[in-house]
Amino acid sequence: MALINSSIRLTIYSKRFLLKTMQLVGATSTFIRRPYIMNALLLGTISTALSLGLLAGAGYLSAAYFPGLEQLFAVEVLVSVGAALLAIGLVVPGVSTAFAIRRYLKLRTNELYF
Repeated sequence: MALINSSIRLTIYSKRFLLKTMQLVGATSTFIRRPYIMNALLLGTISTALSLGLLAGAGYLSAAYFPGLEQLFAVEVLVSVGAALLAIGLVVPGVSTAFAIRRYLKLRTNELYF
């Protein structure tokens, strides 16, 4: 989670001048935040789908070699794991992006250079 938070903060840091320019022109904070949060939610959804697909594929392939693992990769288990992955995959990037953007929207113009 620290890696996700750090990469999101670095992305927002690189766009801090754009954020401040939009704010100076008169954009509301919601208008500025919305595209970044939606992008984070989209990436969280895509990463959840990829990780669930890899997990299901690994379970299917390993069930051929280890017959006892079939119960661990049943549809009910994959659905519950998928729901948990989706919740984590949406909450962590969304909250991290919201906090990072809020930090740079609160800065004064002369503080952007530090």
